[in-house]
Amino acid sequence: MSVILGRIREIFGADGSVGKVLVFEMGKAAGHSMYTMVKDKLGNPDTVPLPELLNVYSAIGWGKFKVTEFDPRGTANVNVFDNFECAYHQGEGRNSYSQFIRGHLTGLFSRIYHTNVVTVETQCIAHGDPYCNFQLKPQEDSSNKIKDGVMRFGV
Repeated sequence: MSVILGRIREIFGADGSVGKVLVFEMGKAAGHSMYTMVKDKLGNPDTVPLPELLNVYSAIGWGKFKVTEFDPRGTANVNVFDNFECAYHQGEGRNSYSQFIRGHLTGLFSRIYHTNVVTVETQCIAHGDPYCNFQLKPQEDSSNKIKDGVMRFGV
């Protein structure tokens, strides 16, 4: 885990904007893949309880995920305790470091809701909060829809 965190720190460099986008996009693609993997194994990932799906994250050491709100129409709230991306920076109070987790949740929930999702981190253990909080909601621009796993523009 320390090797991953060290490489992430190197990628972010001075202001880190390029690295943050890269790590976010990697997480988003991985979230899409997770949905597809579950769909391939179970037939319909929508029948898997969301807390059970997020337990996979805990099992691989990313932190403890707790869904505190889920609306099938497109909003969710997820708390992450011991977030692996932020644990190294716990209490620094400067930046949020959850680019991969934020991306992964964005990718996964975009597939669950069949539309693009925006994920905002409102709390972070790096800021001294007890957990990282992610609020997910549909992207305002409804022209970008995902149907049958394929992103459609101008639908």
